[in-house]
Amino acid sequence: MADNSADNLKQTPLFERHVAALGRMVPFGGYALPVQYPTGIMAEHKWTREQAGLFDVSHMGPAFLVLADPSGDTDADHATLSAVIEPLICGDIAGLRPGQVRYTLLLNETGGVIDDLMVARSPATSGGLYLVVNAGTKEHDFALIEQAAGERARLIRADEDHALLALQGPEAVNVLSALVPQAADLGFMTHGAFAWGQEELLISRSGYTGEDGFEILVNNSAASELWDALLADTRVRPIGLGARDSLRLEAGLPLYGHDLDETISPIEADLGFAVSSAAAEAADFPGATRILAEREGQLSRKRVGLLVEGAPAREGAEILDGNGQPVGVVTSGGFAPSLGKAIALGFVPLHSPPPAPSFRFLSAAAPSRPRSRRPPSFPTAISANRSEAPMTTKFTQDHEYIRIEGSTGIVGITNYAQEQLGDIVFVELPAVGTVLKKGDEAAVVESVKAASEIYAPVSGEVVEVNSLLTDAPGTLNSDAENTGWMFKIAISEASEIEKLLDADGYAELTL
Repeated sequence: MADNSADNLKQTPLFERHVAALGRMVPFGGYALPVQYPTGIMAEHKWTREQAGLFDVSHMGPAFLVLADPSGDTDADHATLSAVIEPLICGDIAGLRPGQVRYTLLLNETGGVIDDLMVARSPATSGGLYLVVNAGTKEHDFALIEQAAGERARLIRADEDHALLALQGPEAVNVLSALVPQAADLGFMTHGAFAWGQEELLISRSGYTGEDGFEILVNNSAASELWDALLADTRVRPIGLGARDSLRLEAGLPLYGHDLDETISPIEADLGFAVSSAAAEAADFPGATRILAEREGQLSRKRVGLLVEGAPAREGAEILDGNGQPVGVVTSGGFAPSLGKAIALGFVPLHSPPPAPSFRFLSAAAPSRPRSRRPPSFPTAISANRSEAPMTTKFTQDHEYIRIEGSTGIVGITNYAQEQLGDIVFVELPAVGTVLKKGDEAAVVESVKAASEIYAPVSGEVVEVNSLLTDAPGTLNSDAENTGWMFKIAISEASEIEKLLDADGYAELTL
């Protein structure tokens, strides 16, 4: 166990700023960090949901992985570097566009999660990746990556000489664009280097709150100046670890060491989107046998979101079935200020009876904070109000639907898929005339949680796309299975339709 005594704690470059702002400092991941400021966790949480919150996340593990001997051929160098890290994870790094960021998972040989991390392709450097790993696992993570790299690549740590700031909330883009105008052009899950005075900032449009926002890597020497410049905007307040935890819990985002560990697989954790199609097809990533079997239905437990009646249920609390028998355990729990209710994450067996009255599964119909933009949905175990699909609709195990109209199919993602992804902010549609085979990547959606590929449920030619989604991707958030359809396909292999799930089969899949 790490020594978290006061004398042994590290300090971030912003330590003095936190103390001056009367932040209550606590040990976390070997660092002294503010759990809250005088206004309190509840006020900080609500401010971030309504305005913009500024977090010091310098305890995290940013690093750069670069080729030892780049050729200068950008695509070739990226392919070479991807081959260094892909054997450790389940994500498609080779397929990253310059500047694109991907959430992925570092896995052990049995398919358990060693850590969850961000991997980004450099928009400028040939053969360069930017990584951010979790604070508590960074030493182990970096050792694994360095071992895999050997003499082919070098890992350059950025956690000692840089600070990492997170600016989160609906006003974040307006605040940051006042200092760095070009940052507003970043799409979700992309990053780039930007000048701020004499400093260079590495900015990604990402975060851990379920809100729009940015994470900013800055040299230690300029960290306090940037912190002060952001807080000079009246829309920004400093936010501590307590609100960071309640914000991520409301968004259904897992916390490593609680909702994820080396015994839990991506499928059990409801993070199947992080297993890329390329990795699944090659079946050569760590723990592939177990993970792919779980994807096909051999799954015994799953992470779910729960509404808790009464006082919050904390980590370790038992989840009881309707007969009062223990069936699972809470891994994260607390009060959700935006819902006005206690919520929790936990693991339950599949096909178990409903939880006892003291717990109940959180439905898609649960109240949300009063915002013009619907917040990311909390993970759902049972969506009691999901409408029945027409009999002419079929489903895939990857949560696409196809509505058959004669020899044409209308393709999109299910309401359940949208609930799991959260607010969708970008859609990339196929070109009309594209010929697809069943299982081919046809489209991409990016949400406030992740990017996800959409696969063709049957073979055929794309004959029409829903151009509304290009300008208004949020249509998917309100009506994924109707006005949010994605493309129409002229079906060339009618026999493939019969191999898809019907409404009852899909309902069973999503229990």
